[in-house]
Amino acid sequence: MIPEIENNEIIKQTKAHDYLLPNKTSQNLTATKWENENRVSAENAKNNILSNGIDTSDMRNCVHDSLLNGVNMEMDQTMEDQIKINGNVLQIHKSAKECARQDSCKGLLDARVLIGPRGEILTRENTVVTGCTTCTGGRLISCAKIKCTSTLCWQHSSKKPSKIMIGSLIFLTLLSFIGIIILSFTNIFSNTVLSNMVLKNNSLAHNLWKTPPVKPLMKVHIFNYTNAEEIMSGAETKFKLQELGPYTYRETIEHVNEVFNPNGTLTFQFKRSYQFLANESVGTQFDRIFVPNLPLLSAMSMAKESYYIAQMGLSAVIQSVGATAFRPLPAHRFLWGYDDELVALAKPWLHLSGDMVYEKFGILVTKNGTEPDRFTINTGETDINMLGVIDRLNGKDKMDHWGTEECNRVDATDGSLYPVSMLDRKQTLYVFNKDLCRRFPLTYVKDLEVFNGIPALRYSPPNTVFDNPSTYQPNQCYCHMDSGVCPPQGVFNSSPCAFGGAPAFASFPHFYLGDPALLKNIEGLKPDPEKHNSYIDIHPTLGMPLGASSKMQINIQIRKSSGIRGFDFLPDDMYLPVAWMEVTVSELPQEIRTLVYHATFSAHQAQLVIWWGCIVTMIVCGILLLVAIRARISADTLKC
Repeated sequence: MIPEIENNEIIKQTKAHDYLLPNKTSQNLTATKWENENRVSAENAKNNILSNGIDTSDMRNCVHDSLLNGVNMEMDQTMEDQIKINGNVLQIHKSAKECARQDSCKGLLDARVLIGPRGEILTRENTVVTGCTTCTGGRLISCAKIKCTSTLCWQHSSKKPSKIMIGSLIFLTLLSFIGIIILSFTNIFSNTVLSNMVLKNNSLAHNLWKTPPVKPLMKVHIFNYTNAEEIMSGAETKFKLQELGPYTYRETIEHVNEVFNPNGTLTFQFKRSYQFLANESVGTQFDRIFVPNLPLLSAMSMAKESYYIAQMGLSAVIQSVGATAFRPLPAHRFLWGYDDELVALAKPWLHLSGDMVYEKFGILVTKNGTEPDRFTINTGETDINMLGVIDRLNGKDKMDHWGTEECNRVDATDGSLYPVSMLDRKQTLYVFNKDLCRRFPLTYVKDLEVFNGIPALRYSPPNTVFDNPSTYQPNQCYCHMDSGVCPPQGVFNSSPCAFGGAPAFASFPHFYLGDPALLKNIEGLKPDPEKHNSYIDIHPTLGMPLGASSKMQINIQIRKSSGIRGFDFLPDDMYLPVAWMEVTVSELPQEIRTLVYHATFSAHQAQLVIWWGCIVTMIVCGILLLVAIRARISADTLKC
């Protein structure tokens, strides 16, 4: 009895030329390669689900004459519409019958397409059947446009790739492409890392900013006037200086009295404290040093603009207290405060004017403790590009010390954070220096690596920062507006910010980059760019200082008055060096180094992994998409 045809399942391919054709009797049919071009394989039985009969005589002639050599194929005598191959029953479609009734069977039975009892399609290898109505469901096929080769095999019918699968591949390909573009041409990872630097209340960034774990070292070099007595007696006219120190202190910085404002700003005050480090100092705190009498020279300078009678009165006071142009002091007292007779006499007037904030006089007395100035900075919450930029100083958006609005601007960083958007190698970076009452410019120098491979950008002050307006015109706003007097090359007038309005002038150490005339009456100064230049190293992604060396020298100007006598030995309009300070950051705490390391390398590695993942995904999905589209287009075209 001939088995009935079951559903149109497609058998699974086992080898390129070796396939199984199961039926209810569990019999297997194996077709192998045949080299004769005219032989029919069991594969040729697979592509016609043939329901109507064919003339058995025509079939026999074609089969027995040339086509089925080596295959046990026999025609059932009672059922002309069926054919057996090795005991498996197949049916022949009427379209094959029409093909077989042509003038010659030669080459035409290659076009006969047979389907097995389970719906499996058999055809020659590389036999292309086009013009099919369908390959499943028992409805097949046209015999038109058929090409054959001689190699024979089993083949199963392929299904069309679904629209969902093709759509998914298109989506993944486009998504990967967009990911590559975003990762290649944007700073999405850097911006994500930077967003964690916003100063939100009680956030990690805020806590690190409020009490920075980084503790800079402040090294103070004091100039000892070794021939001060000879100068005052008139025996010598050239000042001989000996640089003592450095006297090293560890600086602890806190941001106190903070108030978060609704407009995304934060108001605070600086609080600083210092610890003397004897092991890192050269000399002791009680070293006795001959230094310029700063209160006396300040009073003489300010009296020059007064009436002659006022000058005479000051001269009498100076003589009554026995004040001299130079005085010996312990190093510690000179730095952090000592009692001075002239200051004691001037206290009532200084208190009335509001200039007397401290009870003692010292060149660093204003630094120790909580500073009176209140800074308001941007937290970065409303604009990450303004993170750390000063918005107001003492409630004002600009100062009133200088001649132009440009020079009175306060919109610079306070030195603790730097906006990444401003870290442009071609753009000037500004830091507000309260000791100078101005925005201090920094320009890019080079890229470098610190702490075993962490990248950094090095910035230094430009050589023109203390230039005379004759060589650098933008500095003319820092000249005295009424008199039009400008300090010499390499010196900056910081009197508006000095204690009690003293005639204090800033410069680089040893008058580096200054007018050679500044050294004319002084011995012991040797300007050296390696020792006296300043720099700061900033992380390019976080805007965090990784290292710094800031160096600045304090000088006092001698301004004599005709009404003040007894100081003829002092040359008028001379700048006397007092001391120079170096604030350095050479090491970071381990917790900060760990954060910086992960922000630098872990985020970068994650970005690379995702970037390469997008590339691989796009390539794989693209290939699969092309294959799927090709398969769908040629779903009605069979290739063995």
